[in-house]
Amino acid sequence: MAASCETLVDTYVAWLRERISVVDIDGVCEITTPFLDRHNDRLQIYVQPAGDRLRLTDDGYILGDLESSGCVLGTPHRRRLLQTILNGFGVREDNGELTVDATEREFPRKSTRCSRQC
Repeated sequence: MAASCETLVDTYVAWLRERISVVDIDGVCEITTPFLDRHNDRLQIYVQPAGDRLRLTDDGYILGDLESSGCVLGTPHRRRLLQTILNGFGVREDNGELTVDATEREFPRKSTRCSRQC
């Protein structure tokens, strides 16, 4: 069974690789994932160099989408709820963008967090 499981993992990684696209936009990497949002659109992560680290961001998509759908995040109670959720994922809000900082080595783990919340 272990060899079969390894084959499954290899197949999954190949599936991911085939469905991830990367575009350089003026030094910012736009990574389009195969993971879908609630509109069945593919989620995107933007990666910018920030000194010796990387800054991963959703470019304001998630919070903007929530607010345009009627989820007003301006009340103190909703702000606290949002902050609790973001803290649980190690994500922060920066001027409406959900962001995560990472080293190149941390990128795989932190981009997974970002694709869920950023």
